[in-house]
Amino acid sequence: MFIKNFIRGLTLITTLVLVGCGGGGGGSNDVPTDRLLAFSLFPPSYFEGNYSDSTSLKGSFSNGDNVTGTLRVQSGSTTIFNSQPVITFDLQLSLTNTTTGATAAVSSEGYFSNDINNLTIVGGLNITDGVVTMATSTSIFPLTGSIGDFGNIGSYTLSDGTTNTRSWALDDGFNGNAKLVITTVSKDSSNVLEFTEVNTSTISQDGTILRTDITVTYHQLGNEILTLSGS
Repeated sequence: MFIKNFIRGLTLITTLVLVGCGGGGGGSNDVPTDRLLAFSLFPPSYFEGNYSDSTSLKGSFSNGDNVTGTLRVQSGSTTIFNSQPVITFDLQLSLTNTTTGATAAVSSEGYFSNDINNLTIVGGLNITDGVVTMATSTSIFPLTGSIGDFGNIGSYTLSDGTTNTRSWALDDGFNGNAKLVITTVSKDSSNVLEFTEVNTSTISQDGTILRTDITVTYHQLGNEILTLSGS
């Protein structure tokens, strides 16, 4: 697989990605989590300017090629983006197709609104290729939620002519945990479906990330699917 083409979809997760050291998956004795529990949707200290984390990724393409990688996130300073103050997050993503030896890497910045109590995702910058993401509409992203909650994040235009929409949902993670699911649907400059990316973070009640799972479906490349898990 031409891994540089496939990293195209994964760059969008760097505008909103929750990274953490992972545990194992569920088992046959899983107990549903109380749906009345309130979960923090972000890790402790995420917006305090000193958050840093890294996860190792491992997965495969649906054609059988194996993939490894690393995803790192570091909270940054406040800056100005599109004439408004924003909170920055610096991210680095690297992938290796261990079957073919192909590699790719990208560095990005994600921008959150400066008002934490009315949090929105206002855009991002792919430092590697210079593509800028700007919101055309946004919805408030809550700091907490209960299982069954869901909502829109926003609609975005990119300087390369593509567009995407993003949404979130909080699903049952079982055994006292929840799953924060972020879905991105991207269309090319001709408004044709390009890829769908689903980023699932299994979280404890205080927002600590227990596991990261990423699935990207590339609709214009024969519906090839890349799946990755973080641990």
